[in-house]
Amino acid sequence: MKGVILAGGNSTRLHPVTEDISKCLLPVGGKAIIDYLLGHMDALGIAEIGIVVSDASAASIKEHVGSSFGNAKITYLNQDAKAKGSAAAVQAAIPFIGKDEALIVAGDIVVDFQDVKEVVGFHKRHKIEATMLVATVADPRRYGIVELHEKKVFDIIEKPAEPKSSLANASVYVVGRRFIDEIKRVQPSQRGELEITSALYEMCNEGLLYAIPAKGYWNDIGTPWDLLAANEHYMGRIRKRVEGTVKDSTIIGNAVIEKGAHVLNSYVEGPCYISKGAVVGPFAHIRKYTYIGPGVEVGGFSIVKNSILLGGTKAKHLTYIGDSIIGHNCNFGSSTQLANLRFDRKAICMSVNGKEYDTGRNKLGCVVGPNVNFGVNSVVLPGKKIGGGSIIGPGVIVADDVPPKTRVLARQNIEHTPIDTG
Repeated sequence: MKGVILAGGNSTRLHPVTEDISKCLLPVGGKAIIDYLLGHMDALGIAEIGIVVSDASAASIKEHVGSSFGNAKITYLNQDAKAKGSAAAVQAAIPFIGKDEALIVAGDIVVDFQDVKEVVGFHKRHKIEATMLVATVADPRRYGIVELHEKKVFDIIEKPAEPKSSLANASVYVVGRRFIDEIKRVQPSQRGELEITSALYEMCNEGLLYAIPAKGYWNDIGTPWDLLAANEHYMGRIRKRVEGTVKDSTIIGNAVIEKGAHVLNSYVEGPCYISKGAVVGPFAHIRKYTYIGPGVEVGGFSIVKNSILLGGTKAKHLTYIGDSIIGHNCNFGSSTQLANLRFDRKAICMSVNGKEYDTGRNKLGCVVGPNVNFGVNSVVLPGKKIGGGSIIGPGVIVADDVPPKTRVLARQNIEHTPIDTG
């Protein structure tokens, strides 16, 4: 059996933080999403893993993963830039799969190893054509929904208006040649994309598709709040590991401080993760579920809570970052505040690809792209996005999403009058 990870997508739903990074490389609990998937395949004894990449994602994924993972050899498979959709990604892997069976996994999910192992084991024991993982979801209208009868799939409906099931396609498949033949024949959907669902539907019609319900944790990282939720969950699994320099600081709970990180005169609450090259302090406060990326600097009475800060970002002076996702190499001027709570305590909405969504979270800050600079005393209201390369001027209150490479300045009406000392 060979392994295939589909990592060629554009990740637009997670923009702007994914403007310069593939979604599969985003950190969850201190590890890149793809590292969990590679680890599962390696633990199953899969010796050859193909990663489907796009022109945009290839370089960063190759740099992160390299030519091997554990005992598995890695092969990179290029998806045709003109071919859109999940089935197009699988088509790119057909020569690599050859005559073997394959474990195919979307590169933007996190899933427990035991559930992947169970799908593979069921498929092998029963010698069937195709087996998929399904997961119970709160809002079935967002997913491809599967109807089961004693583990045999008898219907798949993509994002139904009136779902008859809460079991979603979990994007984990174990397949043989019959499925690959169907993938070759897939035609563009109404969205103009080649969908895996089309091949699954044909397998379902012929009674050849089975599904295993997930028992453990599963999350499709499709939105910023999905990423925060997954990070919170996996942060809860880490164990205390302090290898970096800690001086005159308080560390409580399961904090990971990597070798080469420095924590000085600060307060750190686990679970959290501080990467190599990061500097925390003096007088910083890192709160639960925070990921501090390589080379990040947080100090000068700044507070970071339940947030993800990618490498090179600096928040060194009186900054508050709450429930936010911050891209690479951002800089926060003194007293920048990223608000994360509405006055009425209601759930915060966020725009994704032009559509407004109720996130279901009453604590949610903002999503910031790479290389954004914030002026002193700037404020960002809950649920907003700031595109990469933008400049937020001093004293600005950001109340709307900001496109990439945009300068936002506040206008003042200033009046100078003489003082009557009479």
